[in-house]
Amino acid sequence: MNPYRLSRGIFTVPVFNGDLAVTASFSGFQFRQFNIAEKNIRYKDAVLILGIKDKKTLTAYPTFYGNGKPLLEALTAPTGASPFRNAVYYMVPEDIVRSGFAIEGSVSIQGGKSLCIVPLAADNSFAVQSTWSAPSFAGGWLPKNRTLDNSGFSADWRISGLSTVFPRSWKAQDFSISKDTDVYDEYDGYAAKASSSLRSSPETVKIGFITPVNHYSQVKRCITYALLFLAVPFLAIFVCELWSAARIHPIQYFLIGIADVLFYLLLLSFSEHVSFNLSYLIATAGVCTVVGFYTAAIFKQIRWGILLTAVQAVSYFLLFGILQSEDYALLIGSIGIFCVVALLMFLTRRVDWYSTRFASVHTRSEVDDGDINQILTNDESFSGGVQ
Repeated sequence: MNPYRLSRGIFTVPVFNGDLAVTASFSGFQFRQFNIAEKNIRYKDAVLILGIKDKKTLTAYPTFYGNGKPLLEALTAPTGASPFRNAVYYMVPEDIVRSGFAIEGSVSIQGGKSLCIVPLAADNSFAVQSTWSAPSFAGGWLPKNRTLDNSGFSADWRISGLSTVFPRSWKAQDFSISKDTDVYDEYDGYAAKASSSLRSSPETVKIGFITPVNHYSQVKRCITYALLFLAVPFLAIFVCELWSAARIHPIQYFLIGIADVLFYLLLLSFSEHVSFNLSYLIATAGVCTVVGFYTAAIFKQIRWGILLTAVQAVSYFLLFGILQSEDYALLIGSIGIFCVVALLMFLTRRVDWYSTRFASVHTRSEVDDGDINQILTNDESFSGGVQ
């Protein structure tokens, strides 16, 4: 398999070209198990079936040889004999069908995203080599052996026919295939129905050509933690409001929240044109700067702007650390949440939450009440002196 990338604008998608070498062996047909008289066996109408999901996948005419002799394509397809939705049929000479024969052939294909192979034989063996360095092995069976490095991968499968839904042989009238696309299984294999043993869809060997980490997946991971990193700035502003004499309007909270949400949009937009790390730095610097100046303006003191900028920067730094450390992401996130809660508890430990006023306003009221009491005391003393 030779994968490569196709680009359109800023987007790329992996596609591949491949050359498949096919070998198979067939023993003489065992007709007695079906209680069929040999005189009713139509050896001269025997065909070899090459199943394929979409014939557009073929880049050259598939060639097959039976016992070293080339096989010709059948002009007509036998009704109901194929377990595949699409297939190519080859005529097999009567003499080799009676005695058993070996098949050799080659199939040239092209495709995108993944290659799927359906195991049909009593003993299936697949070997795949490619220059793609990040394959995904899925489907019903995983490879028995695999080798992966920067130059590509190689993998091989050994699959027993007992683990597939296909028997070694069946009668055509006992087998039917559904033409509805909604019954095809999740492996993009071939759906089959039958009246007796063939009731489930066959699984496939699936090799996916994926890009393990790109800027879209990293931005998606950022959004996963968005709720936490949206809550932290709001908590910081609320604490600043408790400490200062300023009152913050809900509209101002909303505007700061919009700026924090735009961080993810900026990150996605820039990452489509420059590296993810540089995009993250640009988005962080932009949001922190805007929030810092806006906070300093609404609190009318530069120190609150610096404090909110520092909180934003630390939270985005923590998020970047989570993105870079896949194995310890949960641990870092849990410790970060714990530290935020602990710090919030420490900073608000003396706040009277039952009071209708914030701590700073409440403290100022106590001072005003003390001044009033002192004035009343002075008045009383003055009155006493006059008498």
